[in-house]
Amino acid sequence: MSFVVGLVIIAIVVGVRGWNAVVKPLAPERDIPLLVDALESAHPNLFFHESESRFLHLAHVAEAELRDHPSRDAFEIIAPLVSSLGDAHTYLSPYNDAYERILDAGGRSFPFEIHRQHEEILIDRIYGSDSRITAGDKLLAVNSVPMAVIWRKLGRDISAERAELRDHFVAENIAPLLWHAGIRAPFRVDVQTGKRKRRSLVLAGCTEDDISRWEATPEGRTVNPVLVYQYHPRTQIALVRAHSFSDEDVEDETAFHRGIATVRGKLRRDHPRDLLIDVRTNDGGASNLADELTSIFALHPYRDFSKIDEKSSSFLKHEMEPDDYVAIYGRDALDAPSGTIIHRRDPYTVPAKRDSAFSGRTYILIGSGTFSMAATFAAAAQDAKNAVIMGRESGGLPTYFGEAHEFTLPYTGYEMNVATKHFVRGNGDVGQHGVIPTIELDESPEGMSDPELRAALDMIVARRTGGATE
Repeated sequence: MSFVVGLVIIAIVVGVRGWNAVVKPLAPERDIPLLVDALESAHPNLFFHESESRFLHLAHVAEAELRDHPSRDAFEIIAPLVSSLGDAHTYLSPYNDAYERILDAGGRSFPFEIHRQHEEILIDRIYGSDSRITAGDKLLAVNSVPMAVIWRKLGRDISAERAELRDHFVAENIAPLLWHAGIRAPFRVDVQTGKRKRRSLVLAGCTEDDISRWEATPEGRTVNPVLVYQYHPRTQIALVRAHSFSDEDVEDETAFHRGIATVRGKLRRDHPRDLLIDVRTNDGGASNLADELTSIFALHPYRDFSKIDEKSSSFLKHEMEPDDYVAIYGRDALDAPSGTIIHRRDPYTVPAKRDSAFSGRTYILIGSGTFSMAATFAAAAQDAKNAVIMGRESGGLPTYFGEAHEFTLPYTGYEMNVATKHFVRGNGDVGQHGVIPTIELDESPEGMSDPELRAALDMIVARRTGGATE
């Protein structure tokens, strides 16, 4: 009997240790030197924004924090270290296993999508059926913490080159960011509708099912798909919402090609006078998918980049199969000594003669959520005079570090991304600014009541009737 009891005790101890290893990382501080080595090996110019000495100092501080305070959320320590580099493509994902397990088990997360408009935080959409709150309400505080304080805190966890892009990423990832910051369900929210008195409400939060139900609504079906075509008979304008150029978001490239073919067919059917392409919330992806969309309207030769630099990386060579490495970085990068910078030139694309699908003027609507390849898409069209750019300055830069490689930090299990190439805008501009629109509009979130989109459509008609030229 004592032998059996002993086995049971051993099994319990092993089980507890195994569970602790899942819910509480062991020695998370060990991830810091591994992270630093990986970034230095893979990134073509890691210290373009933050000095090496300063970053290494912050790394030592983070390592000590993780060692001395093992009960703290490791994300809250590692993410600010990574964000100090000032590179939006080099970041720590807030969607880690601990957070995902909570949702998978039916746990509740923050029930709003929000955006920042000047100094105010406004609610865009509500997941669930609480009728006490409506889109457009001001969010003043959560769990008695003012939103201004929350926003500053969460912003330190976000990698971005521009403040507007940081605000966009905070809003886009508000649920896991709040969870990591310890602001969890139930949520006591202070809201204000117009100039009415401040109200305080307690909300249970939302589940994955609540989000799925919203995605099935007319607004969800309009906003979420990667490629959406709409025709406005009154204005004779065709609208294409291109929400992503990522093959991960469209499952495979074939699906995107089918979507483009569908757009071409509908353009032939509708014969619009103008085409408006909305990439305000497009976070980029593959250049060949962006070029596929460009082929619909381009009349003049264009190029996405004037120069691409990359570093031959021992870390990436260890992480990847040789064929995969060569497919992305080239045989010369594989054969070169680690640390060697490889320079490449991007040729011009000469568009085929425009078919009968569309023969009018093209406009591209951009904003703070236009990032990575989406910013490149708009910049290339602008530089070649293939389209007129509308909206607000893009959050993403047209000259940037990209081609992010994802890897896992072994001790925390967090997913980390590092930029591995430097892309220079097609016209050679290396300035640290976004794509500047020719026509500026007041930014608003996508959705059914989208004043910015309505203003863009009205502006296109006004320019048509007024005979405006570039």
